[in-house]
Amino acid sequence: MKKLVSAILCLSMVLSLCIYSSAAVDLSGYTVAQTAEEIRAAKIAKKALTNLLEGRPVIDYYREYYTRVTLPENLEREDVKAYKAELDIIEALLATDTIYLAQYYEVEGAGNLESLWISFRSQITISHGLRDKCYSYLESKGYSFSYNGLGLEWQSWIKTLSIMNEIDSRYSSCTDAEGLYLYNNFCNAVDNIKKLDDSILQTQTVRDLKMKTNVYYNIPAIEFQMTRDTKEEKSPETIELKKRIDNIYELMKSYTATALDYYNAYIYATKYCETEFQKAINVGKPFVQKARALYYSVSNQKALYTSESWANVDNAMNYCDKVYIWGNDSQCQKAYDELQNSIDNLVLIDTKPIKITVSSASAQSEQTINITITPQEMSNIIYGNFTLYYDDTVLDFISSDVFATAGASSVFFRLDCQPITKAEPLATLTFKVKENAPKGEYNLLLETDRIRTKSLRLTNAEVVQGSVNISSGYYLGAVSKNDSSPGLSDSMLLFMYVAGRAEFDSAQLVLADINKDGKVELSDAMKSFMTVAEKSYEFSCLFNDGSSQTTQTATPGNLVQIPEPPVKEGYVFKGWYTGENGTGKKIFNKTLAVSDITYYAYFDEFKQGPMTKDEIAVGGWCAIYTEYAVEDDFYMLVENGISFIIMDYTHGDTKSEQCLKWAEKYGIKLLINDYDMLKDMPLTKEKVLEYTAAYINSPAFAGNNLIDEPSGYDIEKWDAITSVYMEALPGYDMHINLLGHYASYEMFGEKSYKDYIDQFAQKVSANHLCSDTYPLRQSSSSKYTYEYFYAALENVSDAATENSLEHWEYLQTIAFMDNETRVPNIADIRFQMYAFLAFGASKMMHFTYDVPGYVPGGPSNVVYAMRDYAHNYTEIWDWAQLVNQEIGVFSKVYSSYNYSDTGVYKTGKVPLYVDKIQEYNGSEITDISSNGCLLIGSFTSKDGSGKAILLTNASEITETNTKIVEFKAESEVLTVYQNGQKTILKPQNGVYTINLKPGQGVFIEV
Repeated sequence: MKKLVSAILCLSMVLSLCIYSSAAVDLSGYTVAQTAEEIRAAKIAKKALTNLLEGRPVIDYYREYYTRVTLPENLEREDVKAYKAELDIIEALLATDTIYLAQYYEVEGAGNLESLWISFRSQITISHGLRDKCYSYLESKGYSFSYNGLGLEWQSWIKTLSIMNEIDSRYSSCTDAEGLYLYNNFCNAVDNIKKLDDSILQTQTVRDLKMKTNVYYNIPAIEFQMTRDTKEEKSPETIELKKRIDNIYELMKSYTATALDYYNAYIYATKYCETEFQKAINVGKPFVQKARALYYSVSNQKALYTSESWANVDNAMNYCDKVYIWGNDSQCQKAYDELQNSIDNLVLIDTKPIKITVSSASAQSEQTINITITPQEMSNIIYGNFTLYYDDTVLDFISSDVFATAGASSVFFRLDCQPITKAEPLATLTFKVKENAPKGEYNLLLETDRIRTKSLRLTNAEVVQGSVNISSGYYLGAVSKNDSSPGLSDSMLLFMYVAGRAEFDSAQLVLADINKDGKVELSDAMKSFMTVAEKSYEFSCLFNDGSSQTTQTATPGNLVQIPEPPVKEGYVFKGWYTGENGTGKKIFNKTLAVSDITYYAYFDEFKQGPMTKDEIAVGGWCAIYTEYAVEDDFYMLVENGISFIIMDYTHGDTKSEQCLKWAEKYGIKLLINDYDMLKDMPLTKEKVLEYTAAYINSPAFAGNNLIDEPSGYDIEKWDAITSVYMEALPGYDMHINLLGHYASYEMFGEKSYKDYIDQFAQKVSANHLCSDTYPLRQSSSSKYTYEYFYAALENVSDAATENSLEHWEYLQTIAFMDNETRVPNIADIRFQMYAFLAFGASKMMHFTYDVPGYVPGGPSNVVYAMRDYAHNYTEIWDWAQLVNQEIGVFSKVYSSYNYSDTGVYKTGKVPLYVDKIQEYNGSEITDISSNGCLLIGSFTSKDGSGKAILLTNASEITETNTKIVEFKAESEVLTVYQNGQKTILKPQNGVYTINLKPGQGVFIEV
């Protein structure tokens, strides 16, 4: 797809240079658009005809075809004149606002133009006509390219082949005059083909001659390598390479050499060129690997340097990535020196960590307190992970003014890419002091991770920790209930209680429970005595995974690191909890030592079989490169919120087996790329069972991957494969991702995008329907959305619904697409994912997670996704993690509904993509008012008990203001899922209000 779009872009530039003039045409028979709606429709049709990227027949193709007819005798041909007349009609219509433009072009013009073009090109020396004439002439002389010169004198035959190669490279763009010149040259070469003299013995087969031809055409590429040694005195490696090339030329004179002889001679030269010659003169792959090693030695510290000085490093590396292919030894050395120089001149940023202050508070029993977390002024923080640890034996977490998750002794929250420029709180957390909480000062410890500033750089934080001082009651251990700190008398009294020689009331029992485990035992008395003796003691945190136990200790009020995740066959570790079987509270990366406590591992069964239908799941394309994968790659996938991926698998490969085990450990479902199975065609039920036997019993296996973006011509071919597969493995699926809306008419199989999608849905055996219309565009510095984005989703959604298929989509999370450099931000990711959900999609795949074609030391910095070529996790990873997880909160609820329909609410400046689908006509909400356009998906519960909507901000993402949406609904309250949390929304005077950030959506049960 990307190569196609790039080719169309290039063609667009070429065509803009072509000179075309249309004749005057009488349009009196056509009605000019009158109403505003007619004019708008005509303009849309006109744009569709003139825009090369709209995925339907484009008039510029047909203009270019005519400009290639230049010879007078061809211009006078009746079929050429008829073509010109047809083209003139459309050109004239394009110059008007006639309402019949779209209908004429689709019903008459496209078919007429195409058939006339096919007719006249076959009769003259352009396009396929030129090639067909050459083939016919060759055959008329008794020769055929399939013989590859068998029985012919080599030099005369290879000259014919060379001219034909030139024709193959130019036939689709040359004029008829240029084509006639090429044709005459070809005929002359054919006429001069000589047969071998009877005295020359030829033992070569067609196979030998094919290899001979292939090697002959590749010799110049090796000869070019020698020219890269520009030194006056040539290196020994250059001299040796020349000898090896001369050996190939000598072999070309032979009529008895075999294919293996030619192949070995070629490999003998090329391998030496790559491994010895290029390395010796520092060009080619050895050069760029050396340059990349230098680049990567500093790239992971990119955030430490000014953007201006780092841009010099990037530019120098980009040049190295280009020059290694063609540059000589001097040019490559100059490029390397420039890279080294740019690194030597990097300028450090003032890397002082951002100071963040946790407030302190003083309170009494059962009072409520607010704790603020505030950065220094002008910190420009936009993103970060924050975990506040507190003593949950004395404090209860009540609420937060930002979305926060409460754990055991901790509260976690994440910034949502809103720049914090002033010294204002990132968050305000509300706590309540427990009844009978012991007097004293209790630590509030904040830990931060992946903090990004407005420049997107990762930075460190210097935290000024806070505390809560409880001023009422008695100190822990002061069982005699005096106002001072515990003394020896308190310890002695506690020992007496343990020995059964004293009695305590309920308040004393709380004070005596030093371990805070609900029991008063000897260890409590010992800790009390150590406190009095001014000796430190430690709390024990016991981690029980069901089969073994690990103990971590720390002094009171300090952090304890949790152990490595345990492994249980057939299960996925989901975290440590204060109760068994996932009950109680979950702890995050650490826990605060406030008592002797036991934490329990919680495991979830990893069930065998495909993914759950209709339940939201997020996947990643290019997520794991099997050959280079490490276990942490799988851990980070889960951390990001990704639950399924496409993964390459090689039979008999230990690394493939290891990756399968890692996927099982972390609960990641796999669509397996089994290239061995896909090469063994035709596929049979027995073959499917034979190949999948290696992984069919793995709970990670969810199906196989078949093909990406197939042509519309091959529908029956893919159905033959998927039918056999699904017969062999009922319930499992072969994944096919279909073309995006902007692909060409030819790639759709000479049909519209809708027909292409519909035919796949109707004819190919599958459980889901998937496509990839990527909407994020950029022209110069202006961002915009592909105008058929919603229409494309509607096509796929309708086809999936009508054929009872699950709807899947790919989203754009790569910073380089189709010659456009646009780095997706969080609004871009939200905009796509919530749009997919509004059209009933349940599986969404990030394109891409890792960079395409990753190899260690691979391409540097032109393209990056959620990871880059240095394998750092980029800001796109952070944005995706945030959106993945906020959507995951309503995944199960979403799956309890059936998708019904999608419409838009229009207001103000309506984007083109919004204007191309129907208006919302549902009954779930009424009296809608908004300061921006909306996309609204309608859903009905599967049990018939209710309805829901997916409400999305449909305005262009460049509109950064919050959209305020008001509406009415019959329900007295609504259940709303927004920003990763579930809330109950009540109306004010009968009106509900929702605020939507750019690209944001909400799922509402009505």
